[in-house]
Amino acid sequence: MQLSNNREKRLFFSPEEYLIADSAYPADFTHNTIVPSYKTSSLGSEKEDFNKCVAHVRVVNEHTIGVLKERWSLLRELRVQIRQNEDMNRVLLWLCACVVLHNMVLLFGDDWPSDGESSGSDSDGESSDSDE
Repeated sequence: MQLSNNREKRLFFSPEEYLIADSAYPADFTHNTIVPSYKTSSLGSEKEDFNKCVAHVRVVNEHTIGVLKERWSLLRELRVQIRQNEDMNRVLLWLCACVVLHNMVLLFGDDWPSDGESSGSDSDGESSDSDE
């Protein structure tokens, strides 16, 4: 999604909200939307504190993405070239579905294993760890 002007930005962000990203995003996208870290080697304490806050948010974001990719392998293998809005919408629908399902698992306290784990049961629901 590209936020091309200030009017569109106001639809998604309040004046106190920003999108945190890194240098991988093009400058035309980041202009007045994405907050970069300060790059200077001799920073004042306010800028150092700001950089620590931005770094913390990025770590939380990366952890969240990692949790979702661990539970839903299709996100690890998602390779889509986004050529038009329909492509982006499809990716967003996949991502939203994974987030909703993940939150439902948490809400209902289900111990649903991630894609990389075994549930310990075979296809008929019997435990595969019998001592017989």
